[in-house]
Amino acid sequence: MLALLFVGCLWDAETFKEEALRQKDVAAIVTGKIEKHSPFFYAQKVAYTQKLIDEDAGKEALYDDLAVALHKLGRSEEAITVVAKKRERFGDGYTTLSNLGTFYADQGRYEEATALLQKSIEVNPKAHFGREGYQLKAIAYLQALAATPELVRKRDLLGLAFDNHMALVFADQGRAKNGETHFTVAGLKDDVFVALAGLIRFGSADQSPHVWISLGLALGYKGDRHLSIAAFRRAEKLGHPKAALMGEIAIQQISDVGNSRWDKVGRALDAEFEQGQKWAAEMQRREDERLKRGEFVAVFGY
Repeated sequence: MLALLFVGCLWDAETFKEEALRQKDVAAIVTGKIEKHSPFFYAQKVAYTQKLIDEDAGKEALYDDLAVALHKLGRSEEAITVVAKKRERFGDGYTTLSNLGTFYADQGRYEEATALLQKSIEVNPKAHFGREGYQLKAIAYLQALAATPELVRKRDLLGLAFDNHMALVFADQGRAKNGETHFTVAGLKDDVFVALAGLIRFGSADQSPHVWISLGLALGYKGDRHLSIAAFRRAEKLGHPKAALMGEIAIQQISDVGNSRWDKVGRALDAEFEQGQKWAAEMQRREDERLKRGEFVAVFGY
């Protein structure tokens, strides 16, 4: 059975890097250049941030950084305790509601998570680059999938169907009739790329077949067919039952790969992704070396 992996959005000092996510960053992500921090990074961040809080408990943002670092280490109950202390001291601010909702969602406490995330949007509708809205879509999808497992073969978390219509989308390179695009006709918005790429880059969605296939579909609707195919390959490698079919439909509409078999294209994409992962591992190693040298302010940003 396909794992119901939840992918949450978190708010800490890292969040502001998402503002820089653009199409080139999506290209980097689908080719394996997914910069992640190591457990060593988060362990160092916990110790460093806790010390700052002990010295000055009035700095609200530090609680978010500590809670997120604990959560990344799998210490979710401790993370929830930190946010509870922050909530008691500073009230129901946007970041408090958003992070707590994400922690609950990752524990499968979907009803509580949904209530908190909806409230966070009410507090700050345009914050986090609209990602909470997509997070709520993901929660609703996972709940629906748990009740109706066959849904995974019918549509994705964006509500896009896995059907023959995709052949037309890929053939048209995203362009529809009357000057419209398949992207806008489907009700998609450009923030979908920042949201899904952000979940992969800053969350745990690099292991979610649901997010990868949704990214592939969104890219296909936009007309970015080569990037779309790469995203489908990741979804397939993670076990999505419709990803290979989506990839096969896509490559038949692209002249430079249309005569190739999906397995051959897939192997080439796997090799490219592996190279990207090696690059990301090297970036992680260099970051850890900086922390070992005591460059905490430069690395953590505070």
